Amino acid sequence: TPTELEHLVQTMEVVPLKRLGGREAMDVEAILQRQPQVCLVDGAAYDNPPGSRNPKRWQDIMDLVHGGVVVVTSLNLQHIEERQDAVAEITGKRADQTVPESFLYGANEIVIVDVPPELLLERAGGPAASEKRVAETQRQLSALRELALLLTAEVVDRQLENYLLAHGIEQRWGT
Repeated sequence: TPTELEHLVQTMEVVPLKRLGGREAMDVEAILQRQPQVCLVDGAAYDNPPGSRNPKRWQDIMDLVHGGVVVVTSLNLQHIEERQDAVAEITGKRADQTVPESFLYGANEIVIVDVPPELLLERAGGPAASEKRVAETQRQLSALRELALLLTAEVVDRQLENYLLAHGIEQRWGT
């Protein structure tokens, strides 16, 4: 529930954001100085304000990872640069802020979070929505799910190939 989530967040240490050019930005230096085991970072695709350590949030995340911090972050399929055309073809929308697909290849774990059916119907116009509108929304969601699953499979496949190569294991089967 939202109340439980709020309570959980209140028990966590929060590194304050810093203000740059009238905007808030993650304080990468403060996080690295703190040396947490795990850091939650929202919105990997966000652009940073001018004067930041890096132009993009995903680059900040990479700095944290290289600094020995395990990062848990969120990313929407529409924000993956190489997948934008496919997502735009399905949804008719393009994201302004993106992350290169290569960013995902360093992930230790990927969790696909899907929209609940109730929210799907709400977005389609609630109980009064036409069957055509609901069917179109379901078609779009199904296509987006397929894209997300295929991308995840590609990332896992590449990680497996890199592991086999790094450990001198000859691949004797197809993945």
